[in-house]
Amino acid sequence: MATQQLDLSQISPNYVLTVDLDTPSQTFTFTFRYIQRSDSWLLDIDDAAGNAVLHGIKLVADMLPLARVVALNRPPGHLYVFDTTLANIDPGFSDLGGDNPRVIILYTDAADVAGAQAGGVLP
Repeated sequence: MATQQLDLSQISPNYVLTVDLDTPSQTFTFTFRYIQRSDSWLLDIDDAAGNAVLHGIKLVADMLPLARVVALNRPPGHLYVFDTTLANIDPGFSDLGGDNPRVIILYTDAADVAGAQAGGVLP
């Protein structure tokens, strides 16, 4: 599997995406909530049983939202919030999804994360 981009093409202010990650496949539900007051997005992740993995984290450009999550039910790989312009600007309302998003969410599977850690690329 390696790295996959989450499909946010139909994103809306309260967008729910169910996705299979890693091998063997594990299903997770991602909820993206837009907060108009701060022009920012919050992310919730739940496992297949509906148990919270991570709730209410602000999407910040060039961050790894799962890096400090130690829950046993977390996705085994890493999520990465990537600003495609390399400007390191957090996503606003129109920056996720659509035909040409400025910010994308990438998931790297556990095997690739382990390889990057062994190579000193990730802590």
